[in-house]
Amino acid sequence: MPTISSKKTYTGGCHCGNIRYRAVLDINSPNVTKCNCSICHKNGYVFSPRVSGSEFELLSPSSIADATVGAYEFGSKMLCHHFCKTCGVSCFFRMGVKARGWEESEHVTFGVNILTLDPDQGLDLRNIKLRYWNGRDEDWSGAKDEPGPNGIW
Repeated sequence: MPTISSKKTYTGGCHCGNIRYRAVLDINSPNVTKCNCSICHKNGYVFSPRVSGSEFELLSPSSIADATVGAYEFGSKMLCHHFCKTCGVSCFFRMGVKARGWEESEHVTFGVNILTLDPDQGLDLRNIKLRYWNGRDEDWSGAKDEPGPNGIW
């Protein structure tokens, strides 16, 4: 039986309002995840399922390349985490092309830190079923129902 998508357009952004975005997300998907890798653990990320570039729109500033938007890559550089340089909140990542200076393409996908979604959109985070990645041990074989070592809730 095919899964029925419950995608909806959400808005969100950082604490100070410098970064604003719109994304088409399925928050009820079983792929809302937490990870125990060092960056996710320290930032407390809760990520949406990845979405295509056509399902993510940066509303402000006008470009990811804006000087007020920080970019952080590490390790394999498969993900580029973006954050506000003013308030420090990490809002989303881009995935798909290694190295800095990514060009937008149909191969680039985005993951939204759902903790940065605007609260007035009928979203109750208590109802979200989380899945867990064991990024600490570089186990990318699939998200699990229980947190990995050093994982949280």
